[in-house]
Amino acid sequence: MSWMELLSEVLKTVLVVTIPLVATYIVQFIKIKTANEKLNEYIGLATDAVQTAVLETSQIFVDALKADGAFTGEKAKEALDIALDRAKQLMGDAAQLAIEKFMGDADGWIIAAIEAQVKSLK
Repeated sequence: MSWMELLSEVLKTVLVVTIPLVATYIVQFIKIKTANEKLNEYIGLATDAVQTAVLETSQIFVDALKADGAFTGEKAKEALDIALDRAKQLMGDAAQLAIEKFMGDADGWIIAAIEAQVKSLK
């Protein structure tokens, strides 16, 4: 067996082992990248839903109570519940499930986002 034949056999063996490993790595990379892109899409959708829900709740519920001097701590809790329900309705089940899967407690995340949005409006 010549050196060229030996080198050819070694290269074939290396390629037979390496190609499946590289292919597996590429497939895993694509899956992770796709999952991250999808999560970012859901987070964007959820953030938009929270912003809309807070603005709606403020305009429809909170502003009228404040104008009448009737905005109390109890009404603030009611406003939070209204905004939470509306945000969940706007973002849909898929976004809620994605938040639940990747962030933990979906309601907790949504409430924190609502409170941050309310703070930014003040």
